[in-house]
Amino acid sequence: MTTCPACRHENRVGAAFCDACGTPLAAPTPERRKLATILFCDVSGSTAMGERVDAETVRELMFRYFHEMRDAIERHGGTVEKFIGDAVMAVFGVPDAHEDDALRACRAALEMQRRIVELAPELERRFGTHLQARIGVNTGEVVAGAGRETFATGDAVNVAARLEQAAAPGEVVIGELTYRLAGESAEVEPLAPLEARGKDEPLSVFRLRHVAAAPAPRPATAALVGREQEIHHLEAAFERACAEGRCLLVTVVGEPGVGKSRLVTEADMRFGLRARVLYGRCLSYGEGITFWPVAEIVRAAAAIHDDDSAEEARAKVGRLVDEQAASRIAALIGLGGSVAPEDVAWALRRLVGALAAERPLVLAVEDLHWAEPTLLDLLAGLSELEAPVLLLATARPDLLDARPEWPGVVRLQPLAAKQTERLLRELGTEPNAELVARAGGNPLFAHELAALLRQGGAAAGVPSNLNGLLAARLDRLPASERDALERAAVEGETFHRGAVAALLETDAGVAAERLSALVERELAFPAEARFVDEAAFRFRHALVRDAAYGALAKRLRAELHERFADWLREKIGGRLAEVEEIVGYHLEQAYRYRVELGPVDDHARSLAERAAQRLYEAGRRAHERGDVPAAVNLLQRAADLTPTDAPGRAERLLRLSAVLFFAGELDRVEPVLSEAERVASARGDRRMETYARLDRAQYAPQRDPQSLLEAAKEAIPIFEEAGDDLGLAKAWGAVADYHFTRGEYAPQGEAFERSLLHARRAGDDSQAAHAIARMSATLRWGGQHLDEAIGRMERELRDDAFPPHARAVWTAFRGELEASRGNVDRGRELCRAARELAAEIGDSIASFWVWSASTEVELLAGDLFAAEALARENLERCERMGHGWPDFWRTEVVRVLLEQERVDDAEEMLARVQRVDAGEEASVCLQRARVLARRGDAGEAERLARTAVDLFERTDSPTFQAAAYRALAEVLRLAGKREDAAAAFRRSLALDEERGATLTAGRTRTMLAELGRA
Repeated sequence: MTTCPACRHENRVGAAFCDACGTPLAAPTPERRKLATILFCDVSGSTAMGERVDAETVRELMFRYFHEMRDAIERHGGTVEKFIGDAVMAVFGVPDAHEDDALRACRAALEMQRRIVELAPELERRFGTHLQARIGVNTGEVVAGAGRETFATGDAVNVAARLEQAAAPGEVVIGELTYRLAGESAEVEPLAPLEARGKDEPLSVFRLRHVAAAPAPRPATAALVGREQEIHHLEAAFERACAEGRCLLVTVVGEPGVGKSRLVTEADMRFGLRARVLYGRCLSYGEGITFWPVAEIVRAAAAIHDDDSAEEARAKVGRLVDEQAASRIAALIGLGGSVAPEDVAWALRRLVGALAAERPLVLAVEDLHWAEPTLLDLLAGLSELEAPVLLLATARPDLLDARPEWPGVVRLQPLAAKQTERLLRELGTEPNAELVARAGGNPLFAHELAALLRQGGAAAGVPSNLNGLLAARLDRLPASERDALERAAVEGETFHRGAVAALLETDAGVAAERLSALVERELAFPAEARFVDEAAFRFRHALVRDAAYGALAKRLRAELHERFADWLREKIGGRLAEVEEIVGYHLEQAYRYRVELGPVDDHARSLAERAAQRLYEAGRRAHERGDVPAAVNLLQRAADLTPTDAPGRAERLLRLSAVLFFAGELDRVEPVLSEAERVASARGDRRMETYARLDRAQYAPQRDPQSLLEAAKEAIPIFEEAGDDLGLAKAWGAVADYHFTRGEYAPQGEAFERSLLHARRAGDDSQAAHAIARMSATLRWGGQHLDEAIGRMERELRDDAFPPHARAVWTAFRGELEASRGNVDRGRELCRAARELAAEIGDSIASFWVWSASTEVELLAGDLFAAEALARENLERCERMGHGWPDFWRTEVVRVLLEQERVDDAEEMLARVQRVDAGEEASVCLQRARVLARRGDAGEAERLARTAVDLFERTDSPTFQAAAYRALAEVLRLAGKREDAAAAFRRSLALDEERGATLTAGRTRTMLAELGRA
């Protein structure tokens, strides 16, 4: 329908002038994307016929052929798009979609073949020739004109032509999607896969044998979910009909797929022992279908079979009613004769009354929205019958548009979220929030989505089995409402009135009117608005949104996404940061669609840069707030949109490499940094080139501390000359990391303090957060007294602006220090909170240190199994990343295993250590010494233990030094060197007491005392 802008009259689609006031109407949307079924038919033998038959005769013959083909196609709702020589192309689903277009095309194809066969004798007699046809049918997405402009293009058309060429004379060959959509109504024979030019894989094709006259009934689901109240209503109506001895009409009304037929099936199971249940279904199209459901009911009641002769069928009807009524009913079901509509009503009442006299009767008539007015009048008139009959009908809301006062309506609403979850579980699919939301409470949608997942697909887009259903529903909307729905779909599942008005290029009043109509049609419902001066709505089903959006031509999508981004920027005013990601997304979509449609012009390049800038800013903010997965996604998209020679590409790649590192995607870091360095070098940008080299040294999987220091020393004067505080922050951070690898925590802390100072001067919160996070190592392992270290942690963590990923690390380290000075329960509590925070922000690098501290706390608590679980979890995380760090965490697992005296397991794990760098050498030596001491190799064990002590003595970490002396004492004790062991224990004790590590100091005293008693 096309709405007149002057008088609001709804005109037919494609009308040039308003039927009511004569106002010229705007041209319809030029094109739309649709799922359609294409039919190609070609005659074999026509060329040879043209050589021996006069052209006038050929013309007459072909006119007859084309007339028959057109009539068969149009009878099934298809549109003849063109005749080419003796070939016919037809399309089903354009201009108007039907949910059974694939089935209609199959029926049309078989009828076309049948008509050619029926023409054969006449053609042979009149023209001395005969014809045979090859037909191909294929379903897929096409682009077609709006209104009556049905010209369809797309790969689906080409494939249909290829199927026709592959068919033998007299044969119909259909594609895989056509077969799946036709369902059980189609009888096919698989053919050998068809090689088609331009296709990577052979096509699955089928020979069409037969199609049922009526659609196959949908099978009942495993369980009926959430319909207790409706079932109770139907049971009450049935009881009332039986008690009062009269016919009651109940019509279950609901949107497609909401479960109307399933409810009727359940009623059949409930009533079947007490009543006779007979079914009839209204058909969506065809000739002579007015009384089709009545005929189905009669055939079922009389037990008439397809192979019964007319005489046998009439005799069966005659056993049910008197002769006069039987003759009218026989005519009704096509057994000869004719019958007036009023006689049909009389005869049907006689039949129903006779059947109900034997036992209560339930007449189930489905799809009443397709019923002709005559049938509706007939069924409504049955309510006057005095017999125990429940007339149970199903219909879509369309019925109430035609008959607003239709009696006995029971509205079937969508399932609640919990009910949808239960249904999905019944279907063997574990529900999640996204899946439940996409199903929208519609059982059929839930079925199809679950089936898609079981087949290995993703619950995104519109499943092909639902596409026709949704497209048909949208095609029945008035053009003005459909336009509003499609524009709303551009914004998303939730949309605003002002945005729809802007995309329609109309005022808010017109938009409000159209959106209200969509709410009345239950396609949308009011939702919470993002803006105080706006009304917001939400699609009833995500799949409806996808179908509406999918119908838009890509050129129009590009235009609308750009227009929405402009509307949103204007709406938000100076608060662009709040919606940068959304604006960036819509500009990105506008650009992507323009790229798909043709060469990239200046406008497309401008869109790409605008989108990249917005996404980059949104990614930078996500990084600063600790949302690392979001930052990776946004910054990668920004980089992808930025041309290789663009000025900002190197900077965007550098930011991306940083978040990839913190996300633990280490295998992606080096390629990004290499490209950043190449881009900067090509542009002669020395500063950006220095950034890239510095980051490559810092993020390298096999990091060399000396190379890192040299890169930092080279970078500092360059950044100082440029006055680049951010560069200096990164360079001093590299210096700090160099000291960290050497266990020099005091200079590390000083370097990070300088890094933090420059980061704050630069106003870069993410770099400041990085410095803050790494400074915690100084507090964890440095020389400060535990009271001083914990005091600073408490002060810093009270700051609300403290970075989230830094907060996770600091909280875990504080937990370890609390446990070290004896507050074990408090330490465990803090570490649990830190793990929850780390998991929430998804920062894998921070997670390593959080789990490391948690492992240490569990060791201090004496829960060795919990400590092992945490250590192994950390190791698994490292192995997934494929970084060199797993060797360090393997050593940590060995330490825990040795605490459990599981020497074999510890030795096996230690054998997996592949590479030992300078920062790991002391730890690996220490654990190897402990294993060898337990194996009786006292000499090598002592040598390794003393080597480890010497290495740790070069650090300024009393924590590591104390642990090393305890391990040396253990090795010496096992070797029988009690005095040397006691000296090592006393040195460990002094270091712990000096730092205030009361828990480990107390344990060392105990071990020293036990050694003295031994």
